[in-house]
Amino acid sequence: MHKLKPLLTSSHLSLHRAGRYLWQDLSLQVNPGDLCVIRGENGSGKTSLLKVFARILPPSIGHVACHGGSIGYVGHSSGLYPTLSVWRYLQTQAIMAGKSPEIATKQMNLWGLESWADLPLGKLSFGQQRRTALARLGIHNADLWLLDEPTASLDTNAITILWQVIAAKQNQGGAVIMATHHEVPLPIQHQIHCHE
Repeated sequence: MHKLKPLLTSSHLSLHRAGRYLWQDLSLQVNPGDLCVIRGENGSGKTSLLKVFARILPPSIGHVACHGGSIGYVGHSSGLYPTLSVWRYLQTQAIMAGKSPEIATKQMNLWGLESWADLPLGKLSFGQQRRTALARLGIHNADLWLLDEPTASLDTNAITILWQVIAAKQNQGGAVIMATHHEVPLPIQHQIHCHE
């Protein structure tokens, strides 16, 4: 049987900041279909770890390797253009991803954004902006998703959609690494606990 290639591996990661180690000697292999959940108190290094996995932040010690797959990242800031409308922004993302505009409509409807389609992103609530960032993630559909507190400011219905989307991602052979304080009603292959 053909063994699937991992999407991400890390070897003996440590990060030293402000005179202390946030975490040390962390090794991980994320395979297609995996869900990895990072837990810890505020300030314990969850966001920093996601940024190391995304190769935004270098570790103090150790190495991260991405094995040919694409990465999608949604951080605390949704990274949106405040003057663009929801529809224009998602349509632009579809064009950038080399996909038809129909996927922008599909994602907008999935996340319940159609009522705000013509509003500038800067006028949306944080929860609506978070939905838009998650819709962008679905448009690009990278192999590995890195999500920092993706449930932040989402209502109950949107959180249910998030779990469904993550489960579908796993079933399609993608993988998700997420930092969260929420209980996750999905099979979890890896758990990382960051300690302050």
